[in-house]
Amino acid sequence: MNSLNKSTCLRRDENIADRVIEALWQDAFLDAHGMEVTVQDGVVTLRGHDLDRLQVERAIKLIDDLPIVDDVVDGTTSRKLSAAA
Repeated sequence: MNSLNKSTCLRRDENIADRVIEALWQDAFLDAHGMEVTVQDGVVTLRGHDLDRLQVERAIKLIDDLPIVDDVVDGTTSRKLSAAA
């Protein structure tokens, strides 16, 4: 890959990251605290520890629905649901 193409890809990834972060924070039903987003070659990786599983699933759906995203990788860990006593 020549430097012009590499530079273009980096800018595209930065643009995707900005759009994803904006979408996560604008969703009224999503708590994006603790979520981290990285993008490489159009693939978004969502990371975070001890996150609510339903919130992660909502975030992944939201990200996947963005037309500029090629794919989404779930790199999160979720809270375990408490067992009823």
